[in-house]
Amino acid sequence: MNGKLTAEQRTQLKQWIGEESKGFRLLYRISRDGCAADVFHQKCNNQGPTVTVAYNTSGYIYGGYTSQSWTSSGTYVQDGKAFLFSLTNPQKYPVNITAKSVYCNTSYGPTFGGGHDLLFFTGTIQNVRNVFTLNTQSSFGNSYTSHGHSINNLTGGVYKVSELEVYALTDAVTDQWRKTPTWDDKLMTSLKGAVECYKPYEGLKLKTVNLLMIGPVGSGKSSFYNTISSIFRGRISSQAPAGSVEHSLTSQFRKYRVLVGDAGKPTSFRLCDTMGLEEGQGIDSVDVPFILDGNVPDMYRFNPASHVTPEIPDFNKCPQLKDKIHCVGFVLNSTKVEAMSEKLLLKIQSIRHHINQRAIPIVVLLTKVDQLCPMVFEDVDATFRSTAVKNMVDKTAELVGVPRSHVLPIKNYESEIELDVNVNILALLGLRQMLWFADDYLCNQADLLQKEEDS
Repeated sequence: MNGKLTAEQRTQLKQWIGEESKGFRLLYRISRDGCAADVFHQKCNNQGPTVTVAYNTSGYIYGGYTSQSWTSSGTYVQDGKAFLFSLTNPQKYPVNITAKSVYCNTSYGPTFGGGHDLLFFTGTIQNVRNVFTLNTQSSFGNSYTSHGHSINNLTGGVYKVSELEVYALTDAVTDQWRKTPTWDDKLMTSLKGAVECYKPYEGLKLKTVNLLMIGPVGSGKSSFYNTISSIFRGRISSQAPAGSVEHSLTSQFRKYRVLVGDAGKPTSFRLCDTMGLEEGQGIDSVDVPFILDGNVPDMYRFNPASHVTPEIPDFNKCPQLKDKIHCVGFVLNSTKVEAMSEKLLLKIQSIRHHINQRAIPIVVLLTKVDQLCPMVFEDVDATFRSTAVKNMVDKTAELVGVPRSHVLPIKNYESEIELDVNVNILALLGLRQMLWFADDYLCNQADLLQKEEDS
């Protein structure tokens, strides 16, 4: 869940705080967590600097900032950086009696000032038709500079709120380091529709394109297929074997179809899965050329004791363009990229050499990015604002030898039992890029065919 603060409001708050390089991570939301003091403290204590924002039913947006952690100590906390604010008519109200900046009491929600200048609620407030009537009175201007304003300048005299949120400040870049449209249901529907309606490059009469996923054991390549399948089936799907084990769960070469709905038509792409990369076993660089060239049949079961040869059952001796791989995605666990062994890196470089020889486009699907950054763990839509994710994208691009724009952060479905819009968006952005690159490859193939015909 992303919180209601807009990009413009976040920018305004960061200017007031004086930390324009920071981001916001949602800790507490009453519509989700309940409006209760004990829950507020459970989720917000010892979290460092926080911003509390209330949205009342008359459209007023107001709150307070403290650079100190909330606790349940029952005491006032000194904070010379604290302030109250209105976002409706933007105004900052700085603290002037720092000894009573914020009040930490286990029975109180967020509380600013002695008296108190702004006390949001005490005890537990019930949700009545998505409205919470706050049970507080405020002595605005007691410990904070009021600039001649009253509490009505903040609240409009209305104490019924539809939402109240508390955000922690986190390390983040000021702007998105990779630009995307606003993440919402509209974007998700648009991406899903574009992928669902995708048709391979015109002129070659291909019905489908083949996208190959290669990666170390446990990196999430099978889970990526399951994630894409889940998006289009409209429920969590687990068709491909996935999990955390020492050796590869995938023992076959599979060209997975992606169905629209459980019994719907297949899309015009295949996600091709194969054995995981391992130091001493798994898929080997001598096997990969046969896969790239379309020699290996669907559902071929690998033999750990021997490599792929033209003598394997159903070996395709005369593959056509439709049988070949049109884009390759190296699937790497973002939390383990820097710890990959030299042997594994050499294996990846050897495979990349075979791919480059065939001029097949390469991307890197960088999985588990939610484990790189608390902000992304809380809100997947923060992926392209996270410094930690950006730094890992840069490192991975250098390590694998691809442009940074070819490194695509992903968060697969793992523990979830329901679909999430932002997980879908991130996966669809990666898949759409692979389809675009596959079309680039097909365009080049069409040019080669045309050149042959002309000569």
